[in-house]
Amino acid sequence: MPGCRGDLRLRDVAVENPETARIYISEDTKNKYRVREVPLNPDALVAAKALLDMARSRGATQPDHFMVPFRIGKSTYDPTRHGLWPKTAWTEMCTAAGIKQLRPYDLRHHGLTKLAEKNPEQVVLKIAGHVSPQMLRRIYRHVRLDALRDAVDSISSVNRAHPQSKKTVPQGDTPEQTLFRVAQMAAQLGISADKALQLLVEYERQQALNRGGGKTK
Repeated sequence: MPGCRGDLRLRDVAVENPETARIYISEDTKNKYRVREVPLNPDALVAAKALLDMARSRGATQPDHFMVPFRIGKSTYDPTRHGLWPKTAWTEMCTAAGIKQLRPYDLRHHGLTKLAEKNPEQVVLKIAGHVSPQMLRRIYRHVRLDALRDAVDSISSVNRAHPQSKKTVPQGDTPEQTLFRVAQMAAQLGISADKALQLLVEYERQQALNRGGGKTK
């Protein structure tokens, strides 16, 4: 079972107040005092409450009891031991949904991808845990490129989907204003303005290669 979920205990889940709902995840199994706080959005809050209710129905009553008690036998559980990943149920759900080869960790990757689209690097790292800045930049670099491209497109005076004729004089931002907006987006993504421009240049180069079948003119 994914480490961030298998060892959750009742004391690690705070769902009483929706405004402050969160879970506490141990950063390092060798150091129980390094704890990461992850706020719960409305969807996660509903899931956490359901999991908490299930844990209590299976005998978990003490703060040290696990959220997913270990199954001893039919309708018999030991809340002092954490349960195993429900592989059979997971496979059945994926099959019913028509999804093949979906791993539990793919959900984490998807979540971090969505976070990386619109949040600064330090925010994503704080929520993710166990991910270095270098790893984040390498794995989710494509997300930042798309976000920067969208940012530039959003301030373009020419609609890329329906380009105007060359005779049309665009009434948009000046080059200085455009650079300023790119710098603002770079700050939101947690990277330097120079790095943002470098990524945009690389993005345009790659797009040109794709349009030209892999060859530049």
